[in-house]
Amino acid sequence: MGLRVFIECNNVFRFFIQKNENWKPPMQSGRFFLSYEKGKKAVIGKEMVKYVKENNGIKHITFQDENYEVIGIMGASFASQADYLVLLQSEKIPMMNEAKIVVDSDRKSIVDQIIKHIRKNHKTISYIKSETKGLSRTSNATFFYHLLVMDSCLLIICSIFVYLRYWYEKEKATMYVKFIFGVPQNIMIAEYIKEISLNILTASFIGNSIVLLKGYNSIHIIKQIVIVDMGLLISSCIFLLFFIIKASIHNKLWKRGIAK
Repeated sequence: MGLRVFIECNNVFRFFIQKNENWKPPMQSGRFFLSYEKGKKAVIGKEMVKYVKENNGIKHITFQDENYEVIGIMGASFASQADYLVLLQSEKIPMMNEAKIVVDSDRKSIVDQIIKHIRKNHKTISYIKSETKGLSRTSNATFFYHLLVMDSCLLIICSIFVYLRYWYEKEKATMYVKFIFGVPQNIMIAEYIKEISLNILTASFIGNSIVLLKGYNSIHIIKQIVIVDMGLLISSCIFLLFFIIKASIHNKLWKRGIAK
């Protein structure tokens, strides 16, 4: 059901105590926690490497006078506050008065259900509604990253429009000939959608393969890739229908002698 539970000690240190899926953040090196990790282990953000110490060939980071072996470094190609996090895992978690329990999931209904159960059975526990949801609560991506994602999406959509505009100008003469010979418009739409979708999916497959080969293969990222691919296909089909309808209208006007 996609659930992760953390004990947030402060803005830097968090104990990772439960997961029930093959989830992991983007990793630059090393590995993420195993399902049954033994001993004191740590996965740190790439900006926290400078705080790592080495003793007898083992790298570790210190929290409350306890050493945690560093087994992995997390971080994506973009900058985010996750680069400054330290995730810890231990068989025994120290008691802290200011600690917070963070329930993280890709599905809001799961979080709401767990919170409702906890508040019902533990009246003394207070609930703090998070300003960010899902993976953003764990990685706390910066505003700049969200802005960059929005700009990238707009750039991709504009690029698709320009590509289809070029394709339309190239195929316009053939399209008019098909209209003259009475080829049904729905058949033309089906053929062109198949052709354009194949081109878009081929380009997307190459890009996605590069991303997955670099190790960004968590379930959350794969879901995002599928959503982006669906968005690209839908955008392409909308633009394609626009150009075909435009050609059809122009053809009817030409037959009436209105357009040249």
